[in-house]
Amino acid sequence: MQSTPRPTIAKRALSTLTLLAALLGFAVATPAAPPEWTLNPLGWKAEADGFLAEGPAGMAVRRDVPRCEKLRMEATLQVVRSVGPRWKVAGIGVFDDPGNYWHLALVESPNDEGAKRFIELCQMRDGHWLSQNNLQCSRRTMGRPWRDGKDYHLVLAIDSKGIEGQVSDTDGDVLADIRFEFTAEAVVAGRPALHAEGFVARFSQIEADCQKPIADQQPEFPQYTSDSFVPTVNGEATGFFHVEKQDGRWWTIDPLGRGCVVLGVDHVSYQGHWCQALQTHPYKDRNDKKYASREQWANETAEQLKSWGFNMLGAGHPTEMLHRGLAHSQFVGIDGMAWAAHDDDLNITPHEGRPCSAFPNVFHPEFEQYCRYRVEQRCRPWVGDPWLFGYFLDNELAWWGRGHVDTGLFDAAMVKPAGHSAKRALRDFLAQRYENDIERFRNAWGISIDSFDAILDRDSLTGTNAETVDADKRAFLELVADRYFGALSREIRRVDPDHMILGCRFAGGHVSEVVWAAAATYCDVVTLNYYGNVDIDRMVALDHDHDAGGQPLAVPFERFYRLAGERPLLVTEWSFIALDSGLPCTEGAGQRFRTQHERSLAAGVYAETLLRMPWMLGYNYFMWVDEPAEGITEAFPENSNYGLVNIDNRPYAELTETFARVHRNAERFRMEGLAGLPEPEPLHIPTWQEVIRKWQSDHRASPDAREALRFTRDGHEYQAENGRLTLRGLVGDPDLADEVLLDKDLLGRLHGLVHYVSDGVDRWARPERLESVEGRVEDNLLILDTLARSDAPGSDSPMRSFTLHNRIALPAHADWMIVEFVELTNTDSRPIDVQGIFVQPRSALGGSAAGDQPANASGVPRLWTNAPGEAWVDADAGLFWGAVAPRGNGVAIRLWLNEQGGQHPDIRWRHEVLLQPGQSLTPEKPVYTILIGGRGGTKEWDASKQQWAKSFAN
Repeated sequence: MQSTPRPTIAKRALSTLTLLAALLGFAVATPAAPPEWTLNPLGWKAEADGFLAEGPAGMAVRRDVPRCEKLRMEATLQVVRSVGPRWKVAGIGVFDDPGNYWHLALVESPNDEGAKRFIELCQMRDGHWLSQNNLQCSRRTMGRPWRDGKDYHLVLAIDSKGIEGQVSDTDGDVLADIRFEFTAEAVVAGRPALHAEGFVARFSQIEADCQKPIADQQPEFPQYTSDSFVPTVNGEATGFFHVEKQDGRWWTIDPLGRGCVVLGVDHVSYQGHWCQALQTHPYKDRNDKKYASREQWANETAEQLKSWGFNMLGAGHPTEMLHRGLAHSQFVGIDGMAWAAHDDDLNITPHEGRPCSAFPNVFHPEFEQYCRYRVEQRCRPWVGDPWLFGYFLDNELAWWGRGHVDTGLFDAAMVKPAGHSAKRALRDFLAQRYENDIERFRNAWGISIDSFDAILDRDSLTGTNAETVDADKRAFLELVADRYFGALSREIRRVDPDHMILGCRFAGGHVSEVVWAAAATYCDVVTLNYYGNVDIDRMVALDHDHDAGGQPLAVPFERFYRLAGERPLLVTEWSFIALDSGLPCTEGAGQRFRTQHERSLAAGVYAETLLRMPWMLGYNYFMWVDEPAEGITEAFPENSNYGLVNIDNRPYAELTETFARVHRNAERFRMEGLAGLPEPEPLHIPTWQEVIRKWQSDHRASPDAREALRFTRDGHEYQAENGRLTLRGLVGDPDLADEVLLDKDLLGRLHGLVHYVSDGVDRWARPERLESVEGRVEDNLLILDTLARSDAPGSDSPMRSFTLHNRIALPAHADWMIVEFVELTNTDSRPIDVQGIFVQPRSALGGSAAGDQPANASGVPRLWTNAPGEAWVDADAGLFWGAVAPRGNGVAIRLWLNEQGGQHPDIRWRHEVLLQPGQSLTPEKPVYTILIGGRGGTKEWDASKQQWAKSFAN
């Protein structure tokens, strides 16, 4: 990629001549000198007679030609080739601002729409594409289709009456001649521009003729006024939003110097979500029938939001919603389609059409120049707007790459080819860190490598000294974070020093400490999206790790606040979902409930808890309207009930009434703080011994109960029986039990698993062998103690050596058993970065896994229940095999199938600890799961699970 050259004296003189000529009203050839253009440095390459557009080009605007009401532009255009499957355009334009322009372009439709080729003269007005349809088209002549590799002459002319465009070939044959009359509102002035997306295209012989220059329009923003403020809190009246800490609480101070609480909503949009399956915007289709105009919809929507106490537009809103009594935010946005979705050298992890996938290559030689270009595009139009709350940098970047939060981006850079700028930067970082002393590096890491250049030939890098390796990888991440936040914040401060920088909306707070620190250094407010949980039995908000019984919500947020250097926090996404909405609700983040009543209870508790946190400025709720039942796109198939309104624009009354109540009391919640929360009822977590005693008291033991309990060992084979369940296993095999049977019907097999991180990669390690199993009978109970072992093949292996002790308890004549995690011991010479312990029941109901499905056949994740549980069910075999655990036990249960039909029987106790060699991890409180076999299907399993829930509650 060529860097933009500095203008010579001759070029600067020519630029002055060009401007003078334009002002005097005569034609001038426009030289292809990049300093005279505002353009994407990644997509536009200067050539002798014009430009080559490639990659993420977009609009290139001639800035030294004044804004004109009468403008004629010409260029010769050749499309070299198409790139990618999406819409592609190449042409010339009249550009007023990013939301208002015309273009005359050669177009190719997406591949899945036939890659059809045509020519168009189209308008973007107030941010809405194809908005020329309100105008009279007085002329439209279309000839033969255009072709690759052929030169075409494009002419675009605008005057006070209308705009017209012609495309002809080198023989003078006209391919298109189109004119629109300005019979209604339209873009009527602008500067000459080039436009290219999805094509490699060559522009030459670029000329512009400005006959009627006019002054640039200075944006005029309405005066700020709002009834949403806290009268007892006052700060400096700067004319813009800012933050102040007063009496131990962080407050937003509005432009008038009054304290206020941020109460926002995301994606307040007339169109709603695109639906790939339907090839339309279902919400827009309904709005088009209901409303005479977007203005009517915007007026109604703004009034509704204000009546429910909301005062801000969060992420994703159209221009027609602005300045209607609601503050707004804006995105700079350099990830996604703007950067990381294009050439491999532009990303450290690519954009995959979904959040949490992309991370931009901050080491690309054009990165800082691109940040400047993007900020000019996204921030310049809002300079001086008192209604603008601030700028989000991005949304849910993959700060962990594809691995651990500290090491994942280092490992992602290592996967890149040798010439990739991020990989070379990684090499240079290590060389500088070790003062180009390869021997010192080898000893520090415990690695065999000949030179720092040899790093470029590897696709991974690790050593035996895990602490040093992880520290260096974390230091590289610190460099990445500093370059990212530093480059963007410097450009924003240069263009717009008055508005706040709002961070990049961390996904669940799932980022390294060094990233939190960088955000705190450069941002006014640190933002995150966090979908926590609510226990609606006890009316308490919890973290997002478990459906119930997790930590109080304030615990992780206080930690985030400390990590962020005690900068104020803003939650920019949270939501709850209800199945009675009629939507599938199978995709997307957040806890699910069965009814809107339950959903509203949860929203009220969660919102109040957030507002009571002294470090929190408020929140943005996700979101205005539900997603399509058919999903959004194949890559991003969300189909859930997040909306304040449904797709027919009907509010969920109980939810909106809940928000109105919470918002009326926002000042009181802020002043009272967390101490004002009602004390939830203590959660009783029974020990497994209490569970067994209760069951035994409810099921009087038969005289032969003790005789039903048998443990036998024949060489390596063992068998355990309780009169209903039978476990068979083989010492030396990986499984805890090779067969689990109910009466004589096979349910499946059982094994343990340890989740840890090594070399920055998550690993789920199944023990290699069952080393020992011992059985004993106590009080009509058969107890098995199992010890499984895994041995790493060597000190340079990413695997670790450990032993895993589990205990299994089988009451006499019960169709269930207890599986308890007892102890994990590090038998390796290196630390083990433990993330959690699993027990996994793999089903083979009736003798085969074929047809075994999770009982939650709808695939709804995180569904509220007062007893977490899930089961494998086989309708043909008439059997189920499930798991339940009491709330607060720390156990999360999710049984699921991957796309290939592979079983993931995930029963997990999440616990993060760095276990040193020789150390053991033993839970402070018993951690156990109840595995249940039964006859019947989903209905019978649900009845069994609810019975267990009642048992735990009592």
